[in-house]
Amino acid sequence: MKCLLVIFLVFVVSSPCLSIPIRNKGGHRIFNVLNYGASGNGQTDDTHAFMEAWYEACGESKGTPTLLIPIGKTFKLQPVSFEGPCKSHSVHVKVSELGLFI
Repeated sequence: MKCLLVIFLVFVVSSPCLSIPIRNKGGHRIFNVLNYGASGNGQTDDTHAFMEAWYEACGESKGTPTLLIPIGKTFKLQPVSFEGPCKSHSVHVKVSELGLFI
């Protein structure tokens, strides 16, 4: 029981950190589709989460934002178009592990 309490407290203390924007080594923001509700379970339609992450990345005016699509997941999508105009001169799309960016 004490172990569950400790795990719960660690989660509560760290959860505000989960909403802090992630930045790569160059200081550019990373927009992980998982943070926008994508499940990556291969069953749920993740189109809305991808589009929300894209709109935020496209609206970023500082640096070169990155739309991150983590590996190891299966995303179910409808046909989508990632279109601008964007505030940034370019937006990177990365399919990779999150650990490579932190």
